[in-house]
Amino acid sequence: MGLQIRLARPDDAEAIARLNARLRAGGVDTLVYPPDVVPAAQPDEPQESYYVVADGDEIRGSVYLRRSRLWLAERSIPVGWIKYPVAESLVERRFAGVPAAMIMHLQRELPTLLAVGMGGLQGQFAKLLQALRWSGAVVPTYVLPVDPLPVLTELPQLASRPRVRRAASVLRLCGAAPVTRGALRAWNAIRGIGTLRDIRVSPYAAPDAGWDALFRQIRGSYRAMADRGQRAVTWAIPPAAPGVGFWTVERQGQRLGWFAAQQFDFRRARHRPYGALRVGMLHDMLADPANAGAVVTAAVRTLVKGGAQLLVGNHSAPEWRPAFRAAGFLEAPPSFACLASPALVRVLAEAGLTPAQLYVTRGDDGVMNPEVVE
Repeated sequence: MGLQIRLARPDDAEAIARLNARLRAGGVDTLVYPPDVVPAAQPDEPQESYYVVADGDEIRGSVYLRRSRLWLAERSIPVGWIKYPVAESLVERRFAGVPAAMIMHLQRELPTLLAVGMGGLQGQFAKLLQALRWSGAVVPTYVLPVDPLPVLTELPQLASRPRVRRAASVLRLCGAAPVTRGALRAWNAIRGIGTLRDIRVSPYAAPDAGWDALFRQIRGSYRAMADRGQRAVTWAIPPAAPGVGFWTVERQGQRLGWFAAQQFDFRRARHRPYGALRVGMLHDMLADPANAGAVVTAAVRTLVKGGAQLLVGNHSAPEWRPAFRAAGFLEAPPSFACLASPALVRVLAEAGLTPAQLYVTRGDDGVMNPEVVE
C-alpha cells in the first residue's frame, strides 16, 4: 500500500505514538501531536485541519493547516498557515519525500499558503519550501535583556562563548548584577518617558469583541495583514495555553491597541534555547503605527513587572522598528522567516506587494508547545 495523505482520525493515536517513539530513538525531540489536541472544526473561518501521512498501519508524518483570511487594503482572500510539519524523514532517509508530498497536498487544498518561523531562511523546512518555489523574507527578532547577568550566563548562544563567560564571571564577582540591572531599567525608563502618559493597560482572559472593532479600524494602515479579529487571534493564540495573556492599551477611554504574550519560568526545568531564565514572549500586537510605541512600552512594563528577565518578539512591519528600539530592544541574528507559496506570491504581485510587506508576528507561528514547559 502506498502513502496516503488524509485527515487525522482518533484511531491514529497508537500509530502516532509509535512514530514519536521512532523519532525519539533517532535523537529527534520534535513530536507529532495526537489527534485529540486538535481543536474541533468550526463552521466559520479560521479553522484548523490536521493531516497525517498514512503508510498502512503506520504514520510517517503530519502537518497542520490553519485557515484564515489575508486583508489587502479593503479586500480579503483565503489564506492558510502551514504549522508543525513533522516527518519520519528526520530519522529515516527512505521517507525523504514525505515533507514535499505534504506541502504539495496542502497547496492543492488551498493554493495561497504561508509558513513562518522555521529557524529562518536557512532552516531545513524553509529550504524545502524555497526548493518548491516559495519566497519570502526574514522577520526581525527583537530581544530585550531585562536582567543582563542571568541572560549572559543562561542564554546558550551567549553562555557558550568564552569571552562572554569570562565577562559574566567578572561581573558576578564584582557584585555588579544589581547595578547592571538597575542601569538598564533606568535607561529604558528614560527612553520611554511620555510614552505611557495617561495610558491604561488592562488584562483580558481572552480577546473580546473589541478586537474585531480595532482590527477593522486599523487594517487599512498596513498594506497586507492576516485577520486579527477576536476569533482569529483566539485560534492562533489559545487562551488556555500555559502562560498566555492578553492586554489592551487605552488612553482616555480610547483603545489604542493590544498585545498578547506568553510568560515562562524555566528555572526548574532548563529549556534548550532559553536556559534557566524567566522569559516573556511577545506573540502578537496590533495598533496604528502612531501608537506602536505606546503598545510596545506597555508590553515591556507589564512583562518586566511579571518577572521576565528576557523579552523576545518578532515583528515584520518596519513601522514598528522605532518602537522596539525606543523600548530598549536589540535585533538578534535572523532566526525567523515568512515564506509564501507561488500562488500567494502571484496574488501579492497583482496588488503591487511582495511577501516581505506582510504584517507578520511571532503569534502567526502559534504559541509555544505546552509540552516544552512541563
